[in-house]
Amino acid sequence: MNEYLEVPLIAGLPDQQMDITLDGKPFSLRVTWNERFSYWTLSIYHLTGESILSGIKMVKNFPLLQRYQTGLILGEFIFFDYKSGKPRPDFDSVGNDHTLIYIAKSEL
Repeated sequence: MNEYLEVPLIAGLPDQQMDITLDGKPFSLRVTWNERFSYWTLSIYHLTGESILSGIKMVKNFPLLQRYQTGLILGEFIFFDYKSGKPRPDFDSVGNDHTLIYIAKSEL
């Protein structure tokens, strides 16, 4: 059985924040649209607001945390493209033809 979590993102919202449990630990995620350079970013915080990782560019179909060693987040985030045909995600991608998925480490 694959253990993954689809992060509930809402189409049309350029700045969204939510509390989420990853591998049994609570975190806060923030997904924002960078208007100037036209890309989405992911930031991860402790529930206290202390930053863990900030401003990670959300590249489609690529492991977003691969190059970071936090010791806190065991799995991996993928900004998955449902065959949109777009060369890169745009503002309308979130909540429509792209989704943010967390895959637990035991499944990697």
